[in-house]
Amino acid sequence: MDALSENVLIGLGTGLVTGLVTGLLSGYYAGVVISRTTRFYALMRDAQRALKKVDYMQEERRVSVTKWEPLVLSAIADDLATDRQVAASLEVRSQADSISDAVFKASHGQLNVETFEAQIVQARQKIAKLRPSKRVLLPWGVL
Repeated sequence: MDALSENVLIGLGTGLVTGLVTGLLSGYYAGVVISRTTRFYALMRDAQRALKKVDYMQEERRVSVTKWEPLVLSAIADDLATDRQVAASLEVRSQADSISDAVFKASHGQLNVETFEAQIVQARQKIAKLRPSKRVLLPWGVL
């Protein structure tokens, strides 16, 4: 085999190995970023769903609230903290506490239905504005 053929074969082999390695690494990295981002937005949808399920109705001297499950938002905040989305976790927990306080006040006649509804809407808006931290771009850590 002449020198030109050997150089061509070596070049092809080196290019193939380099392309394979970089392809695998970039595919892994893209998969990690997509997985983390998808999980974050799935948790945000679950938080929104928990707030959408709250039923409330003005009664004589109080607001009757049903289907409020504060443990759902607490679990979502825990999952966000596990994924190292600290700011989002703290905000979800803050909104859960805020709505729990509003439920207590409404059921004891301290809030009317309009004020209670405004607090639910405000909590949903704050959760909808949350974005994943830059940590999702790091190739190491929790998937």
